[in-house]
Amino acid sequence: MKLNRFIPILSLIIIFIVLENSKVLAQKDSMRRDTISKEYKENPDASYYLKRKAQFENITRTKIEEKSMLKIDFQLISIDFYENLTGISIGYEKKLSPDFSLLAEAGYDWFSLRKDITYQSLDVTLATRYYYNMPKRIWEGINANNLSGNYFSIQCLNYLSLPASSMRYILFPELLYGIQRRLGKVCFFDINGGLGFEIVPQRELFVAPGIIINAKLGFGL
Repeated sequence: MKLNRFIPILSLIIIFIVLENSKVLAQKDSMRRDTISKEYKENPDASYYLKRKAQFENITRTKIEEKSMLKIDFQLISIDFYENLTGISIGYEKKLSPDFSLLAEAGYDWFSLRKDITYQSLDVTLATRYYYNMPKRIWEGINANNLSGNYFSIQCLNYLSLPASSMRYILFPELLYGIQRRLGKVCFFDINGGLGFEIVPQRELFVAPGIIINAKLGFGL
């Protein structure tokens, strides 16, 4: 019976403590909102920056997972062993892990050994790419597992010059550093450069080093 007398008093004490805690939490939440609002008022560029960052991420699709891409691209710039090279190619890139991918391409090119002589060729490219900072960016929430990133690449480019009457086979092993980014849902760009070797297996083996710079723009499906 004595315990029953204290139950209403204990209930009132508990209710009072809960109400006081609710007031404290409400005050803290209000202060936090006021602080954030004040920061934005004092630094309006922060809101602008976040909006622009979100728009950029939507364009490059950095936070959208994409483990493979069918590519149809156009060679915009190519500075290598020849004075000029342009062409079109179709390829497929597949992620093996967050940081490694395989790439296979086939294309048709126009290039010149001299300004007054132009050749056509068929080419096949096999490459492996190492997206060196992709796992870290995925861990930090900056990137999803996709093909938009910076990479190192070991690439083997095989040329078969045309027409058949002057057919010549040329091999180009290359060590490249590149940047590939999505441009919306269906486009992408790929820029890379590095060191390459021209190997012509004729009667006498011909080998020559050279600097490689490439820029491609295309459709990625």
